[in-house]
Amino acid sequence: MRVKIFSEPWSGDPRGMETIVNEFLATLTTASIKHVHTAVAAAAESNQMRGETVITIWYDDLAELKTVSEVSEAEIIEFSEHSPMADRSA
Repeated sequence: MRVKIFSEPWSGDPRGMETIVNEFLATLTTASIKHVHTAVAAAAESNQMRGETVITIWYDDLAELKTVSEVSEAEIIEFSEHSPMADRSA
């Protein structure tokens, strides 16, 4: 089992992080993904709030990875729609 960790400060671009996470998820087989967890941390620093979003993806060994050519557009769209970072306000 392996863990991939993605993090982005609140001042960063959450859409950019979402794209990177979705691209990584698309390289995995569905069966190899064991757990995806999103956490948010905040701390006061010099009278300002500083925050960070962290996403961890727990997956089986790299032998389970697909090549980019094996990833279908439908799989990428499916992961995008179920992303914890997806905009649900629309």
